Amino acid sequence: GGGVFMPAVFRYVPSFLENQQDWRYRMAGLMAISQTGEGVSKEMRKHLAQVVELILPRLSDPHARVRWAALNCIGQMCTDFGPLIQRNHHAVLLPALAVSMSPEREPYVRVRAHAAAASINFCEHAEAEMIRPHLGVLMTQLQGLMQCGQRRGTEQAITTVASLSLAVGKDFQVYYAWVMPFLKTIIGASRLKEERTLRGKALECISLVGMAVGRDAFRQDAHEAMDMLLASQREQEEGAADSDDATINFIHSACGRICRVLGEEFVRYLPGVLPTLLRSAGLKPDMKVETEDDLDDGGFEGMQTVQVGDQLVGVKTSELEEKATACNMLATYSAELKGGFFPYVEQVGTVVKPLLQFWYHEDVRSSAIATMPSLVHSAREYAAANAGTVDHSVVKQVFDFTYNDLLDAVEKEHMSDLQAQGARAVGQCVEACG
Repeated sequence: GGGVFMPAVFRYVPSFLENQQDWRYRMAGLMAISQTGEGVSKEMRKHLAQVVELILPRLSDPHARVRWAALNCIGQMCTDFGPLIQRNHHAVLLPALAVSMSPEREPYVRVRAHAAAASINFCEHAEAEMIRPHLGVLMTQLQGLMQCGQRRGTEQAITTVASLSLAVGKDFQVYYAWVMPFLKTIIGASRLKEERTLRGKALECISLVGMAVGRDAFRQDAHEAMDMLLASQREQEEGAADSDDATINFIHSACGRICRVLGEEFVRYLPGVLPTLLRSAGLKPDMKVETEDDLDDGGFEGMQTVQVGDQLVGVKTSELEEKATACNMLATYSAELKGGFFPYVEQVGTVVKPLLQFWYHEDVRSSAIATMPSLVHSAREYAAANAGTVDHSVVKQVFDFTYNDLLDAVEKEHMSDLQAQGARAVGQCVEACG
């Protein structure tokens, strides 16, 4: 157990880390710390201060691979030991990560990008007050990395900026004035096939920064961003995008976040975003079915597998992800836009109802369940807002449209958390119907 293993770590790893003759020993020591943290985390928690002291000097190691491994170790520990390590060691970890992003200190963009990636691991379990004192120096280094001229570095810096903005919220407003124009420039300039991930990450970052700073600060840029997103969507539809291109997922998710920020102001964009979203939600992913006797080790590459009886069903992962993202966005729009979503209730419900029993992906079913009561609420809000011209019976019509399918799905659902979600959704439909 950990009580036996940790003393051995402190006995042998320091000598590996201090070996100046062969960098591979120092890298192996850092990898040992990472693996130990995953394996005996309960015992290592008692010694975090000692472990951090072992790692930090290696950020200045003369060999780039050792510096990379030290950053990888920090990122792994921020994930494994959050929020404890963030709470107790933010004062040393964040400045160290910022220095590792500095071109004066680190000549290799790949290592600087890894420092930015480790900062995301830190932010995932950190409170804003831990990050706030270090935000300025982090953003200074990220600005340089965003403009480093290498796509790998720029992509990672953009992703880290998005993570920081979400972590600190409205405190990010001071950086908004230079971040937003830069992201829009990236989107406008990234037209090549190999730049589509960069473009997608920039779109994602715009929407996350907008959520962080809020509607008042983001409103004007939000509408401009939606024009960019819809233009990107049209390019996807008109071009010959391959099935593994993740750009459409970036577009769907970014639109959903902007919807949350703009609220009812987003209704105007529904005619532009819904057709593509419904096509993605209605995708019939490529599937492969094999019995255990016929199983081919390489037959399910790029697929997610589900056991159905004595058969193993493989479903193409990229298409599943696109379908799940689209369903999640339909749930978001129907919940956020309420009465403004009513003109699309029947169209969306027709696509989503069969997905209540889409057994190959639980997130698809969860989103479909969440959408059902939102459709009834949408009808109720619409009827209330148009009481003089719309009869309240429209709410009962939408209830009848959703209720039986939802109830049938709950009865057949085999996952307890989705059964519970479905039961709550049934009650919400009844409540919304009044």
